[in-house]
Amino acid sequence: MTDNDREDFAALILGLSEMLDRKPMSETALAIYWETLRKYDIASIRAAGRRHVEDPERGTWMPKTADLIRYLRPSARPPLMAWAEVEHAMMSVGAYRSVQFLDGTINAVIADMGGWPWLCRQNLDEPWTQREFERRYATYHSQRVELNRPLIGIHEDDNRRRGFLDACEPPTLVGDGIAAHLIPEHVDEF
Repeated sequence: MTDNDREDFAALILGLSEMLDRKPMSETALAIYWETLRKYDIASIRAAGRRHVEDPERGTWMPKTADLIRYLRPSARPPLMAWAEVEHAMMSVGAYRSVQFLDGTINAVIADMGGWPWLCRQNLDEPWTQREFERRYATYHSQRVELNRPLIGIHEDDNRRRGFLDACEPPTLVGDGIAAHLIPEHVDEF
C-alpha cells in the first residue's frame, strides 16, 4: 500500500474492530496494523478482511495481523508450484535486485540453499537445484519454517559492504500473482 491508501486502510481496520470487538481501537494498535500489513495492496487486505468475516470458525473475533496474513498467503501448495514462482522471479527480477516472497517458506529455503544470488546462478537445465528446492520446501512447509525478510541481491549486498545504505532499493515483492511491487522502506505513524 502507499500513503494514499492509509485512509481506506484505517476505515477497514476500524470497521472490523467496531463490528467484531465493539470497542474503539487505539492509534498505536492501528499503527501496528499499518506497519505490518502495508507491504500488501489494499485490495488484498480488503479481500482478507472479507474472508476472515466470512469464516464461520474465526470470523467472530477481531483478526490480528497474523490472521489477515494467513488469508493473504498461499495455503499449502505443491512444492512444484512454489518452484515455478521462484523460477519466474529468477528470470524477471534477477540476482542483482533484492526480493521477498510472500510465502516465507520460499524465503527460508532459498536462504538455506545459499541465498538469492547463488540460486540465480544455478544452471536450471540440471534438475538438482529444482529437486533440492522442492524437497526442502515440502519439509520446511510441514514444519512451518518461514523467513519473513528480504533475500538480498548483489547490488544491495555490495552497497551495504561499501556503506552506501541510502543507495539500497527496496526489495521486489513476489507472490500470488504479485510482482514488481516494492516493499516500502520506511513506515510512518498515523
